[in-house]
Amino acid sequence: PGELVLDSRTIGELAHAALDAIAKEAIRTGRAFADVLRARGDAEAERELRTFLASWEIDLPPVLAEAAAARLSGLLRAVAGLEAARGQPLPLAGTEVRFGPSAGLEVTAGDGCARASLAGRIDRLDRNGGLARVVDYKFASPKPFGKTNRKGWRIVGGEKVQLAAYALAARSLGATEVSSEYLFVSPGKKGGPPEAVSVTFDAAATEEAVASFHHVVGLLDA
Repeated sequence: PGELVLDSRTIGELAHAALDAIAKEAIRTGRAFADVLRARGDAEAERELRTFLASWEIDLPPVLAEAAAARLSGLLRAVAGLEAARGQPLPLAGTEVRFGPSAGLEVTAGDGCARASLAGRIDRLDRNGGLARVVDYKFASPKPFGKTNRKGWRIVGGEKVQLAAYALAARSLGATEVSSEYLFVSPGKKGGPPEAVSVTFDAAATEEAVASFHHVVGLLDA
């Protein structure tokens, strides 16, 4: 029934908004992100859904509203479970971190004379001193990576430079060693609970992606 209200794009937007709000609370209170997400996830899912329905003036029958809220809550619980299972997570340092000229954080890519100014937002930035991790949420199936990324894929669809751009932004903020991650959350198989999968790239792999990004931008003026 939740599908009657929340299509894939809408559920992704609401889940992003909920994770952003919860991350801000974790930063403000100094609590672990996973702990706040577990404690506040259901309530934040309901709040985001109410806001969405009100903004679009949708008068939804209670049973459908409950189903939609449960669907959104399930996605947040999947993220909470993954976060709680991290061995020694880097502290959460920022959420929806804007970069680019309008944000006052200059980030450029390219070699030689051919350089491009970048702008965007990092879904989540984890950092401890010089060590940092940029995280991009994907509310979809983890294709083509699968659960283990056995073939070593580096991109998602057309977003070939996304994590590389985020890594450059993290460097501009002072990080010296940056890893990167796609965090996929998708509906469970055969009606089961949603699943969260982390596709990670260590600092060396992320640096390789950044170097390739610089090279490609440099070719634009060739």
